[in-house]
Amino acid sequence: MSLLNLTIRNRFSPGTLSRPNNLIPLVLLLLLLHLVLWSGLAGISHNSPAWDNMEELVWSDSLEWGYYKHPPLPSWIMHGMISLFGQSAWLTFITGQLSVVFALFFIWKLGCEFSFHPAARTKQKSYSLVAMLLTSTIFYFTVQGVMPNHNTMQLWSIAGAIWMFYRAIRHQRLSDWAWLGMFSGFAMLTKYSALIQFFCFFVYLFSAGKLKQKATWQGIAVAILIFLLLVAPHIFWLSQQGSSGSNPLSYANHSLNKDFTRLEHLINIRRFLFNSIGRIAPFLIALSLLIFWNKKGSDPQASSQSVPAAQLKSTETILSHLASSDRLFLLIIGIGPLAFTLLFALIFKMPLNASWASTFFLLFGFFSWGILSEFGPLLRRTIVIVIILQMISSIGFAAVRGPIAQQVGRATRSIYPSKEVSNQFLSIWTHYNETPLTLIAGDTWTAGAIAIHAPHKIQILIDGDYTRSPWIRNTDIRCGMLVVVDHTVGSEPVPAGLIDLRNLSSHKGHLTIPWTNKSNGPQVEVDWGVIPAKKNCLK
Repeated sequence: MSLLNLTIRNRFSPGTLSRPNNLIPLVLLLLLLHLVLWSGLAGISHNSPAWDNMEELVWSDSLEWGYYKHPPLPSWIMHGMISLFGQSAWLTFITGQLSVVFALFFIWKLGCEFSFHPAARTKQKSYSLVAMLLTSTIFYFTVQGVMPNHNTMQLWSIAGAIWMFYRAIRHQRLSDWAWLGMFSGFAMLTKYSALIQFFCFFVYLFSAGKLKQKATWQGIAVAILIFLLLVAPHIFWLSQQGSSGSNPLSYANHSLNKDFTRLEHLINIRRFLFNSIGRIAPFLIALSLLIFWNKKGSDPQASSQSVPAAQLKSTETILSHLASSDRLFLLIIGIGPLAFTLLFALIFKMPLNASWASTFFLLFGFFSWGILSEFGPLLRRTIVIVIILQMISSIGFAAVRGPIAQQVGRATRSIYPSKEVSNQFLSIWTHYNETPLTLIAGDTWTAGAIAIHAPHKIQILIDGDYTRSPWIRNTDIRCGMLVVVDHTVGSEPVPAGLIDLRNLSSHKGHLTIPWTNKSNGPQVEVDWGVIPAKKNCLK
């Protein structure tokens, strides 16, 4: 044990942490801890994934150039993960958190690229790690990070695009512009909200006078070429959808066009701001604790040992040693997405949802540099504070969504008895059919909950609507279909297509299962219908 303690002290001593070449193993270790902590505890505490997770599981069944709500990349990624590890709820948690840890790594790499005063340059990678760790506490990287919706899955590509954009404008290498085009293409294939980030890139190029340089326009041409090569198939797919209403453009238009009065719109913006503040509250708490600890435990001798006092005063903030061009970069690229979104929302009376702001806070950790100074073991203190906060929040999240929800009898999706529901419906199916169940018509959540526990592949006809599941044809019904109409999970009206399919069913019934372990607690209530398979349907 003494040898292990000595190794740890030597590995992460102040002198070791100040050497940039030794930080990569530490960065990877901290990211691995974040990944295991959040995805692992979610996998243990959740019986079922969140609605968005289930949606990706259902969509990933078929590789399409687009789906009725969003572009295809997150579903492709989920398809690849399922091909490697099989379909399960825990896989969705780790997929979402992989997007988070890649984004955090790119943020750290970006911070390592900035131009610092020579006196502070030896600590630059440590400063960048401080910023990355503080960013990792934000809600979008923790609680929402286990939900691989298109907001979460856009984190890594937007972070990569920002990193490559900085490298491209600084070094003017065509290879960096090409990487920018690639990351931007991936971001656009994830969600169209990437456009706001691209707009901020343009604003920076204009503000910094980069558009006057011939090399910049050459780089932009390369980036656009790579971008178009990636998104062209999706654009072609969109052009083939017509006005069916079951495509991402129609969904985006529906989401952004609400019949608000001016007062309702202002209330919506206020709610968005309050929710956003709440979601960065852990970051503010971590930063406040770090400032307090630094003031209480500052050691002038330790500070002077890390950087000579004649070169770098301990009272100066980290940001004061950053080049002015980089401060402009952080201002426009870091604040721009949030600021311009609010501006556009006010002008065009667009509704806002706090979840849409997932990528808006990627660079907020760097703003801590405007407050923090070099006080002794700054990095070690940040690591301690962030790890403690991450453990408290992840354990609390797992407890509230798992055993506590069971104890109080709260009907949450996280404790939905999907395995029991699946087993019951598979038994119902085999009672009426000799062939295996291969097709379920139902809402994404209920049908997906049945399918993820099946021993074989089951396709989902979303809401009984063939336009939402174009990979399923009318002829696929020859091997029968299970129709499920859940009356407990959501308050949305039952789609007409599901009602029609259930009316066509030869056998009908109603399934009731306790949702929680609490006696007299909420119940799962599902109407079902079975359309039997035709003879020799598999031939």
